[in-house]
Amino acid sequence: MSWAQLIAIKEEMRRTAQEERERDPVACPNCGQPLEYHAGKNMLHCPSGDFQVYARYRRM
Repeated sequence: MSWAQLIAIKEEMRRTAQEERERDPVACPNCGQPLEYHAGKNMLHCPSGDFQVYARYRRM
């Protein structure tokens, strides 16, 4: 493996990490259930009630 390949892998990992930070979560990190959207509060929440987060992008 060359240095150019290692640099390309590092850049790809950096881009992927940035994309993941910018995206809203889709599943509860505690139990894995899909998060539900509450339009009145602009929040994503777990149906079992142990996790909630403000949505970054308004859903229509």
